[in-house]
Amino acid sequence: YPALSRRRPIPPHHKLVAGMLLAAAAFAIVAAAQAAMSGGTSVPIGWQLLAYLILTASEVMVSITALELAYTHAPSVSKSLVTSFYLLSIALGNGVTAAVTALLERLALTPESPSYFALFALMAVLAALPVGVFAAQSSASKR
Repeated sequence: YPALSRRRPIPPHHKLVAGMLLAAAAFAIVAAAQAAMSGGTSVPIGWQLLAYLILTASEVMVSITALELAYTHAPSVSKSLVTSFYLLSIALGNGVTAAVTALLERLALTPESPSYFALFALMAVLAALPVGVFAAQSSASKR
């Protein structure tokens, strides 16, 4: 984020929150497009491309920042171990996603429903909240 960091460095926790909120925005775009399609409206492919671009930016902000934090804050002797725990957290997150998807299928909430994507947008916002609180406390303590 060189252009943004020229005025003031962006703390890593703020990057994480921004990335999570971007993910929520991407899911909200898909939910809106799905709602339009469910109503019989034809949706241009540009909406899907926009969602993918935003989700990609989100992935870059969250994954790279989190991996950097895991590596740089670990003691020299345990950098590999801490990095492996970061990667384990990704695997566990994928497991949660699979479990939620299976539960939604049992409830007959499929990707053809706008609510399906809206739920994932809400989950991204809820995941960003504790990180945002931590980021705010961290920023306040450095002043």
